Amino acid sequence: MFTLIAQITNPVLNPKVGANQNGGEAVALTMANLFRTITMVGGLALLLYMAWGGINWITAGGDKSKVEDAKNKLTSAAVGMAILVAVIAVAAFLSEVFGYDLLNPVIPTVGN
Repeated sequence: MFTLIAQITNPVLNPKVGANQNGGEAVALTMANLFRTITMVGGLALLLYMAWGGINWITAGGDKSKVEDAKNKLTSAAVGMAILVAVIAVAAFLSEVFGYDLLNPVIPTVGN
């Protein structure tokens, strides 16, 4: 009964897609792509927050509270940059330990 069910295939799907990956490689690839996406979004957010703090400082016009708010934004952006760099360094270390390049995942394409 189970062998009969195992023989059922979908004629629309390409049987070669994912054929060269076992479950562990697919999970590692997904995690690497997720890490890369989160890192890019974090870098973009860092850039925007730093620009926002800089613009607030420029437009403060000598108001002490606005200048202090802008300094806090720039300080928060600098701390965020340090955290982002530390996370990338830890990922590079873990890539060496586990032997999977977490920072440069190979993205599979359909039909290969």
